[in-house]
Amino acid sequence: MSKAMAVVVIFRSGAESCAIERALVQHIAPVPALSRPPLTPPALAGFLNLAGQALPVVRAERLFGGADTADDNIYRHVLILNLGDEQIGLLVDRVLDVRDVDLGALREVSREASVNGSVVGDLSLDDGIVHLLSGDRLLMAAESVQIEQLRAAEQARLDAWAPS
Repeated sequence: MSKAMAVVVIFRSGAESCAIERALVQHIAPVPALSRPPLTPPALAGFLNLAGQALPVVRAERLFGGADTADDNIYRHVLILNLGDEQIGLLVDRVLDVRDVDLGALREVSREASVNGSVVGDLSLDDGIVHLLSGDRLLMAAESVQIEQLRAAEQARLDAWAPS
């Protein structure tokens, strides 16, 4: 009997341990300086200037209904994710591990158990329960539209200040 294995990035977000498939993670970075334009919604930490491209950075704890964690946490990371046609940064409290997991041991959870069904299942690991996230369901459609509008405005600002 073969096991379905996947490599995941495990991280903390508030009181929760979560994981996302490594294939979706382009890069793991320490938290850089982020620009935060006026009227930015609380779930959006700001924008990262990634080689002249405005990358929206979303607070992971806000996606799951939690309160903001301290911005002065020196162990925070940004997971730069490729989610189909869009790229976003996910601000997490701390990346804990990158490891192989047995998806055959995944305990499925109902779609209603998390916002937008973003948690597809729970993994029982040595350190406790870890929620496996779906990259396709991290953001609701309305959130994606609003973030794209804000990203376009931030990109226009970056382009206006770019050296000629």
